[in-house]
Amino acid sequence: MPFYSHTVSYEADYRVDKGAGRILVGLGKWHGTVAKVLVNGKSAGIIGSQPYEIDISALVQPGVNHVGVVVFGSLKNLLGPHHGKIARGLVSPQSFRSAPAQPPAGASYDIESYGLMDEFQVVATAGR
Repeated sequence: MPFYSHTVSYEADYRVDKGAGRILVGLGKWHGTVAKVLVNGKSAGIIGSQPYEIDISALVQPGVNHVGVVVFGSLKNLLGPHHGKIARGLVSPQSFRSAPAQPPAGASYDIESYGLMDEFQVVATAGR
């Protein structure tokens, strides 16, 4: 779905022992604008900058916990620019003026990959 610009969700269940200490959700390799973290259906917050982790200790309970990560894309894939002289991260009317007279084959479009490229991690650390 190369022009998809919305969200991609990932979910898993994790067992947490009583007194496990501080619990973090960490993102490995991922690409998106921000990632929302949910624990047992409640928002734990947003990850948008390094170190790409969030403390979920206040929301976890002893036993099995359902953890979700929702990665948000952007309008880049939907609206472009898709070809020409592209400066990633910067879009202006000028970005569309250097497009070729005829659209090239779809395989040569500049498209962003969004989502988790590695599984998210739930890690217990010592202390609270």
